[in-house]
Amino acid sequence: MKRFLLLALALGLCFSSPGTGEDGVRAPLVASGPPLAALSGPAGRDLDSLPGADGRYTVFYAGSGTAADSGRVAWVSGISGISGASSGRGAAGLLPQGRPGEARAYGPTALLLPGDANPSAAWIERQDGGCRLFLSRPIAGTGGWSAPEAVIPRPVDLVRFLHGAGSWLVWVESRTRNDAIVACRRGPGGWEQPVAVSLDDDSEDLSPRVAIHPSGEPWVVWAGARDGGRDEILLSRRGKEQWVRELTVSREDDTPDVLPDLAIAPGGLACAAWLGYTRATGDYQVTASFSTDGDTWSTEARLGQGSFSRPPRLALLADGRFLLAWCDGSGTLWHAGQDGEGWSVPKKVLSTGGDPAAMDEAALLLLHRSNRGDGSLVAVPYRLP
Repeated sequence: MKRFLLLALALGLCFSSPGTGEDGVRAPLVASGPPLAALSGPAGRDLDSLPGADGRYTVFYAGSGTAADSGRVAWVSGISGISGASSGRGAAGLLPQGRPGEARAYGPTALLLPGDANPSAAWIERQDGGCRLFLSRPIAGTGGWSAPEAVIPRPVDLVRFLHGAGSWLVWVESRTRNDAIVACRRGPGGWEQPVAVSLDDDSEDLSPRVAIHPSGEPWVVWAGARDGGRDEILLSRRGKEQWVRELTVSREDDTPDVLPDLAIAPGGLACAAWLGYTRATGDYQVTASFSTDGDTWSTEARLGQGSFSRPPRLALLADGRFLLAWCDGSGTLWHAGQDGEGWSVPKKVLSTGGDPAAMDEAALLLLHRSNRGDGSLVAVPYRLP
């Protein structure tokens, strides 16, 4: 825990010069800025990042709860190297609390609101009386952050798995007899009324992810059981007036499918990826499928062993192809690129020495904790083809 106290002393980032590595990636850029808190949660939702208009990333992560950060959301900006720059500097700090006091922040997610040049952060705060959701935006030209906006009007018992894209946030809300997937949009007049997009049944719905279709409509995927069966990957999308009744993405069978991700290319092709149990190998395999309309999905492709600690993440390359990255059970990062209607042979990115990796779902960047023992952030930028 001692290393987390260094957070108060962190003033910025310094990067070593990247060299060209194997398998289409550059050598890691090691950040010497604020140490990351222990990454936690089965979906890795305690670390998220997005690039701004200048291509530099801002990373958000949950604080460690020490006196240095008071359990708030920490941020690091200006992470470069994606375009091949040899160095970069950024700032670091803590976001303001939504409800100052004993509230503990967790599950931050990054989203780029329409018209903004840099990403905002949304997060969950828990204190007596339940959970609340807040969002803070960067104030242009100042390096500061706006006062937190309340996303929901009143606290709820439990909120998990927060994720955002564009003007939309999705999360899991625990209710009296089930878990519901809830979506909410930030409109011109502020945050609209949250809507449950999953069916009101007895299933346990978990791990939602949202992506924005080129038409502007949000698509949401999650893992949920149907008719008392095993978990399947489900999807709903919002039409002009309302959300479409949930559809099944994964093949319906008696083996569980969990921890999905979703990305949509500019041309409208969607890709979903998740962990699917495979009896032949006796483990969970990274699985992917394509769709042009959300109703019909291609034959599932199995790409390799996955890990519950860090599920697969999708990104879009500059040419519109999908990139899929994941961590196996040994702590090794892998990636594969879309190749027509299939995937390239998976390649090893790097080994983290058994320390579970965290992957940013934004384009062309992988993040993991350094195995140097100081909690530092390591960024692995891809070499563009």
